[in-house]
Amino acid sequence: MGKEKTHINIIVIECYPGKSTTTGHLIYKRGKIDKRTIEIFGTETAKMGKGSFKYAWVLDKLKAKHECGITIDISLWKFETSKYYITIIDAPGHRNFNKNMIDVNRICGVGTVSVDRVETAVLKPGTVVTFVPVSVTTEVQSIEMHHEALSEVLPGDNVGFNVKNVSIKDVHCGNVAGDSKNDPPMEAVGFTAQVIILNHSDQISVGYAPDWIVTQLTLLASLLS
Repeated sequence: MGKEKTHINIIVIECYPGKSTTTGHLIYKRGKIDKRTIEIFGTETAKMGKGSFKYAWVLDKLKAKHECGITIDISLWKFETSKYYITIIDAPGHRNFNKNMIDVNRICGVGTVSVDRVETAVLKPGTVVTFVPVSVTTEVQSIEMHHEALSEVLPGDNVGFNVKNVSIKDVHCGNVAGDSKNDPPMEAVGFTAQVIILNHSDQISVGYAPDWIVTQLTLLASLLS
């Protein structure tokens, strides 16, 4: 068996127009979508008076996205090179829709689906996981990536996993899930981090206590040294 390819995630997010158009154009230039499809998109967007949106439709497939002309939810596109397995994530740039890329979802006929990135270890259907800090334990029923069911996922994979008998109100943005039987996640009293400050208007010293935004959580902390 050959060496596994490195998985690279490329997230495209911007609040100005043209993000999805640029990304779709790059995908087309890479030969990952055929010319005929782009021509069909061009015909449809021209009817709407939005001819330049034809490349954006490569990623923005929902009717609501076509009508409003902005990205309202995340879109994924995958392709491979000789060395890499690449996932392009086109994320909402408008503040009204940022929540769509971080919330737990409730999908009709499926149940509660948590969407996030695998950081460590391997996740498989049947794994019993615990969400912290809410202390909810449940079983993973299925896992999907790019709408494809998988038997396991590895660190670096952006996935959605369906959990059993859990309400969308029970788990929240910022929760961490881990194997409940093998070194489950726990709340940390403190942690050591390297912080690189690029630009600050004031002097910084020990005891400085700003708000820290870690992933989607806002924490109160202070510098000890």
